[in-house]
Order: sequence, then structure tokens, then C-alpha cells
Amino acid sequence: MNIYSPFTYCITFKPTGQRYYGVRTRKNCHPGELWTTYFTSSKRVRRLIEEFGTSAFDFEIRQTFSNKADAIAWEYRVLTKLDVVNSTKWLNENVGGKRFITMGPLSEEHKLAVSKAMKGKKRKPYQKHTTHNGNKGKPAHNKGKPMSEEQKALLSKIRSGTKSSEETKAKISAGLMGRVQSHETRAKMALKRKEYWDKKRALSGS
Repeated sequence: MNIYSPFTYCITFKPTGQRYYGVRTRKNCHPGELWTTYFTSSKRVRRLIEEFGTSAFDFEIRQTFSNKADAIAWEYRVLTKLDVVNSTKWLNENVGGKRFITMGPLSEEHKLAVSKAMKGKKRKPYQKHTTHNGNKGKPAHNKGKPMSEEQKALLSKIRSGTKSSEETKAKISAGLMGRVQSHETRAKMALKRKEYWDKKRALSGS
């Protein structure tokens, strides 16, 4: 029987050196899930896995916790300190996911986690201004986060002819089992795929 053990982790996309820091708190979760049945909740990371396979990543467990609130609070502290949203070195597209960017009310558990993470910290003037104005004028979840020219060149170099193995596809399928995507999400993914292949065909001259 697995012992419930929420954990934080860090994965590295080897072709570009970009990293993703996340937390796993689901019921009955444990560190042994990472990169066997669990491949992060990041859509951006999943797209990279589909294109380049799980072997394109290094992964490590950073810390384990006895409860969900402590794990969430720690992830929030780390992501905020590293300013991952504004750095091309990180694949994270938000801090704490919808838990911390939603305009709706937070649960008492999440309020406690955020309060614990921010205890004793003073916000700088620009942070207060950002909090007050929210993400006004910015696309949801920081879509379109730019990559450096070096990272683009590396990805372009390795993309040609890359396909995921059947084993990789099976692992991704198992990790995503039970997740239902909205019609809007499916439509956006289909559009992104079409744009990618149209661009690739145009470059190849076909």
C-alpha cells in the first residue's frame, strides 16, 4: 500500500536546459509516480513530451511533505522567488496554477497555504501595483511566453523527424487517463497543431 506523500519536483528539458518546477498533492500520491505514471499537470510540458518523448527530460524529487497545504505553500514560495513566469529559463506558465490566479474565491486551505508562504514578507511597490491590476492586458496563463533565440534554434535543430515511441505514448495516455478536456481546449489544440504543420510545410516548400 502506498503512503500518501505530497511532493515537489523539478524536471529539465535537456535540449534547451529549460526547467519546470511543480507539486503533486492528489489523493494517494507518492514520489514513485513521477515520470512513471505522472508527467506533470503542465500542458506545455505534455506537448514537449508528445513531440520529443519522456527521454528528453531529466527529473528529480525536490522535497516531500506530510500534508497538502505545506506542499502547496512551498511550491508557491519557490515559484515566486524564482519569478518563473517572467523567465525563459522556466517552462512554468503561472504560479500555482488556477489556485492563485483565479478571480473567484480561494478555499480556506489555499488561503492558509498562501498566507503561510508569504508570512513575514514585504511586497515591493511594483508587486503591489501588479497585484492591484492583476493580469490586465495579458493573455490567460501567460500563453505565448517567449523563448530565447538559442532555445528556438536548439528546438528547431532536433524537431526534424522526431517521433514519440509507442511506450512513450502509452505512458502519456496512462498519465492523462480520466482527464476530460473542454471543447474549447480541444479546438485550441487542433488550431495549434494546424498552425505548426502549415508552417512546417511552408518551410519545406511542399
